[in-house]
Amino acid sequence: MSLISLWFPALVLISAVIYYLVPKRRRWLVLLAASFVFYLWGGIGHAAYIVITAVSTYLCGLWLQRIRDKNEAARVKKLRRPVVFLACLINFGMLFAIKYWDLALDMAGLRLPRLGLAAPLGLSFFIFQSIGYVADVARGKVRAEKNILKFSLFVSFFPQITEGPIGRYGALAPQLYEGNDLDFENIRSGLQLSMWGLIKKLVIAERAGVIVAKVYSNGGAYDGAVIAFAVLMYCVQLYCDFSGGVDIARGAAKCFGIDMAENFKRPIFAKTLTDYWRRWHISLGAWLRDYVFYPLTFTKLFNRIGKFTRKHVGGTLGRIIPTSLATFIIYFLVGIWHGANYTYIAFGLYNGLLITSGLLMAPAFEKLRTRLKIGPKTRWFSAFAMGRTMLIVFIGRRWRSLC
Repeated sequence: MSLISLWFPALVLISAVIYYLVPKRRRWLVLLAASFVFYLWGGIGHAAYIVITAVSTYLCGLWLQRIRDKNEAARVKKLRRPVVFLACLINFGMLFAIKYWDLALDMAGLRLPRLGLAAPLGLSFFIFQSIGYVADVARGKVRAEKNILKFSLFVSFFPQITEGPIGRYGALAPQLYEGNDLDFENIRSGLQLSMWGLIKKLVIAERAGVIVAKVYSNGGAYDGAVIAFAVLMYCVQLYCDFSGGVDIARGAAKCFGIDMAENFKRPIFAKTLTDYWRRWHISLGAWLRDYVFYPLTFTKLFNRIGKFTRKHVGGTLGRIIPTSLATFIIYFLVGIWHGANYTYIAFGLYNGLLITSGLLMAPAFEKLRTRLKIGPKTRWFSAFAMGRTMLIVFIGRRWRSLC
């Protein structure tokens, strides 16, 4: 079921009416039933994947909670690792097999059988969200959910499953389970947000897409200015299509009194490429930061790299090399997240290389800016920084779309 089909608002309307009619303690069951309807609408064939994720992470969460309840803190860290590893192996293994196995064989030039599997609805979203839950239970941030049906609702909550945002259990689960009072202000603001999302997707993104398709299909027939404008429209199309879908999802959830995390924050006003990615797909960036970047930088390997570079390179450069390496890995993963083909990998490497280079060269740039007496908060410099960042983004988008 598409977010822009007539069936989606019908599902939200029917579910909302029933939701506010049943007792508060049973309202989560209405959301669960609506999520089942939404996910199974396109066919029952792919339901096995979300069941595997829900059951595996539910059981791993209970296992981790039992470890935390029955062991001293010193033993918990050692015992929890194999459980988290098992949850990651099952779910990321499934994700790799479905989305990346064939690509990996092509890149390696191996003549092994291709799986040719079609990715089910929301695969990356519900896997990342569920693994985040397992990690939070392992760290003691949340307690494991004992009711598998309630946990299944967290995994499959229908407004967010196709385009996000990626929810955190501690913030989302209480809103799903406790039942919310009828508030017409929530419904009004939810409908407004959904309508704005529809305008983004059906008006702005669609119109921009017409220009993009015409120019990109015959780029040799147009001069540089037209191609540059088409690249701009391509970026507008991507932003409005993706953020519009998230607005529809957040608006639908708001009608049930559920607040989902903001996923875009005016990325066009970003002053650096790092700032741009903090504003674009915020929930993905936060997930990679909390569950990949920080754990990676605290591993023994990165500690050894840090000691080596501080000793043999020294200075600021020696201190930031491990962080820069972790940053490069994160943006490589960002590229893979967005698509299972060479162009997306190259797009991730492009961003990772530029951001890593920026981190390494930041001290030199800061010294140059100080010598030239350029204030970082002046209007002209802010405008220059935003224009420079958007140019870098446009080049990356143009390259990715044509490769």
